[in-house]
Amino acid sequence: MLKKCFLVFILFIAIPFNFKVEASSLGPSGGLLNSGKNGVDTFLIAVAPPPGFYLIDYTFFYSAHKFKGYGGEELKGPPFGGFSMEYYGNVIRPVFVTKKRFLGAVVGMDMGIPLVHKHLKSHSFNASNGGLGDIGICPVWLAWPGRIFHVIFSADFFLPTGEYDKRDIANLGNNHYIFEPLLGVTAFLPRGFNVSMGLMYDIHSKNHDYIDPRTGKDTWYRPGHNLHIDYSIGYQATRNFQVGINGYYWEDVTDDEMGGEKIKDSRGQAFSIGPGLIFNTGKLSVTLKSQFETSVKNRPQGNITWLKLIYAF
Repeated sequence: MLKKCFLVFILFIAIPFNFKVEASSLGPSGGLLNSGKNGVDTFLIAVAPPPGFYLIDYTFFYSAHKFKGYGGEELKGPPFGGFSMEYYGNVIRPVFVTKKRFLGAVVGMDMGIPLVHKHLKSHSFNASNGGLGDIGICPVWLAWPGRIFHVIFSADFFLPTGEYDKRDIANLGNNHYIFEPLLGVTAFLPRGFNVSMGLMYDIHSKNHDYIDPRTGKDTWYRPGHNLHIDYSIGYQATRNFQVGINGYYWEDVTDDEMGGEKIKDSRGQAFSIGPGLIFNTGKLSVTLKSQFETSVKNRPQGNITWLKLIYAF
């Protein structure tokens, strides 16, 4: 299985919105911003494939019908009364694994190109948009294989290629750059079990095209740093079939900033868990999994289903 390095997939991109000035947000990192790729490649995250060219195709569907507040309570008043969100799309990710070794590690590179559609509505708003999202590039990743433990490290860069309008409610892009280092570990245990964990930390640049919802004036916004962990526990039932559980934990570890001012109560949190299975046949690998969110704060609460195809050329 391939480790996910750079999937340019923005799961809940900042969505500006305000009733008086038509902009602001539902709380950028404390709302619908998720610059990372939570739960994308949970199973065998640190296991690198042999040298060669691979094409990964991700199809996903996320659905939420609740928006949780800073204390974890469901927000039912304006503008969140009747809130729902659907976010789906497809991500193409070419991967190249070289024959070179560096410090004993396998060397690879990849990128992700997302085509997505987003629909948000409540009793107060109704908006949708579709098209190209933010592209991600991984110029190099390093993977150290082992008999029991596999380790991988990457440094991911997200580019602001997705459509963005500060007066839009359903943006496809973040309108800022994101740097995300990743450290992943997979361990193969006795009796066919394996466990994986990927630790990611997001660092955001400023969005210079933003509207202060309090004043209606132009300003800049920078989401706080984000820590997120993808995890899985798998069982190799047969040579070509694996089942298990997987999910992620997400937490904002610093406050958002707007125009030089830290935004109180802007930090979000989410935990998810769900089933998954992997089937391998010839040059094709198929992963189907779901993740159900709980312990959510300052963001939507829903669930996501993934269909992941890997083809080895």
